[in-house]
Amino acid sequence: MKTPTNPVVLWLKIKPLLHNPKAPCATKLKKGLEERVKYPLGAGLYKLQEAKHRMGQCLEEFELLANLLKRKEPLRGLCTYGDHAPWIKERPLSIAYELGWKVLPAIEALIGDGVSAHEIAQHSPALLQGVATLVNQCEVVLPNIKGPIRYEYERWRNDDSIITPLLQSGLRIIESAVYMAKKDVFA
Repeated sequence: MKTPTNPVVLWLKIKPLLHNPKAPCATKLKKGLEERVKYPLGAGLYKLQEAKHRMGQCLEEFELLANLLKRKEPLRGLCTYGDHAPWIKERPLSIAYELGWKVLPAIEALIGDGVSAHEIAQHSPALLQGVATLVNQCEVVLPNIKGPIRYEYERWRNDDSIITPLLQSGLRIIESAVYMAKKDVFA
């Protein structure tokens, strides 16, 4: 069994794909990778499923809050009771951190779930590029969401958001990795 790639090595792989490796979201991605060094993964599928569940919950929360706003009801979500504005504003940073803490290391650790090293090596470049693109998008969104929250609320009233596409992209990346794992393990 091959040992999963050290998260520090993952940073060296993804760093050239980032527009600005010292920007806030890239820094959070790196911090997540650095934290993972302390708690290496022996397998990755469970961590991908955990990340998918968490990102899915966030997306559901956004949809719930947007629907409440449209109906002019108090914004009381399932996990953001009374603190929805700071929670919303932190999403780009949180997404980037989760990608470093869970997603990238979990993809590499799929070897522990029986996924072949060849399969991981074949799909890793596209998944790395997807993560880098998402982090770059988080960098673009961050200053826009850090402004007055009313701008995001206006977007919600028009069935739009600058955060939900980030969550949807994250879910697609995770689902691609999960699919690869299940396809290879059950082949």
